[in-house]
Amino acid sequence: MERIWAVGYKSALWFELVTYSISLPLEVYLIACLRKSSLLHGNLKIMMINLCVTMIVFALSHIGMYIDSELQLLGVGVDNIACRFAQGFFRVTFDCATNMTGIWMMLFTAERAIATCVPQSYEKKKEMKRVTLTIASLWTVSLAIAAVSWFLFHVRVDSCIPTTSPPSSSFIYANHIAMILLAGIALFGVTFAACFLITLLCRNIKQRKRCDIGQLNLRYQYSENIFTIRFLMPITALYAVLLLFCIFCLIMYHLERHSPNENTVKLLFYEKSLFASISFFSIAYPFICFLMHRPIRDKVSSDLCFLAKVLRSDSKQKGTTTVVVRSVSGKQLCFKDETSMYFTHLNTFWNVNNKH
Repeated sequence: MERIWAVGYKSALWFELVTYSISLPLEVYLIACLRKSSLLHGNLKIMMINLCVTMIVFALSHIGMYIDSELQLLGVGVDNIACRFAQGFFRVTFDCATNMTGIWMMLFTAERAIATCVPQSYEKKKEMKRVTLTIASLWTVSLAIAAVSWFLFHVRVDSCIPTTSPPSSSFIYANHIAMILLAGIALFGVTFAACFLITLLCRNIKQRKRCDIGQLNLRYQYSENIFTIRFLMPITALYAVLLLFCIFCLIMYHLERHSPNENTVKLLFYEKSLFASISFFSIAYPFICFLMHRPIRDKVSSDLCFLAKVLRSDSKQKGTTTVVVRSVSGKQLCFKDETSMYFTHLNTFWNVNNKH
């Protein structure tokens, strides 16, 4: 049984690393698509770009922790995971990204609520400086909360000798009960946001039907709200489902920590399964955007067609072969300036015949 849990832990670890490695270029490409996409309000576009940045922070944090663990196995640095600076640094950035993901989910709903209540005036407002300052403040506060949380709840050891090394340095291992409460609050918030999005969708549909035919601009705003809310709903729903899975893993982790025969491998499996669900969201988020948002989908199709043309042209160039013509004796014949050579030989032959 121990071997099965170990295989499950390794599988979850490699799933996490592979998905993060794939999601990194996808998130960067999605940022480029969002910057040029239409049918999205500027504020929502900035939030979605920042969610991409959050997923990149997730990926770099966990890849960094894995690299540091491998360096520890090779004998580089302190042989105690609780005393390694890199583990603490990446843990703070990971917790900061965790906080920001929940914030973006709530802000998506709040932004669409404002767009529904004041559709005409909100569309004309483009306060980029204020929005940028607000987002920078959110990142700063989230990073500060993550740093304070790590300082208060990080795994403490009496000394940095290898025998005192804990199985994990995560916040889950340090305070798993608080993690369950935080995940439960996040699930409640995201569920409320999803239900509120459904309410906003119904309201926009009703308001669009009530608009007169002459109110083209207002009808367009409601249509854009309907399109955007339908686009955001799968993202919010997926996040809620993954949060529910995380709560299940945390409950199993809690039960194992308080069992009389605590199994460290099982604890690591539950912890890594929770992190693997986050990596799944980081790769699912770009694909939802690619499939659900029409301007982004058109941009992806255009880029894929261009890439296919480039690959076909390269294959054709590689496939062209140079034909070498040789004489009976095996000497290579040169066919440069064939036209001039033809007329030169014809002129020589003509002059010889005239002499005769």
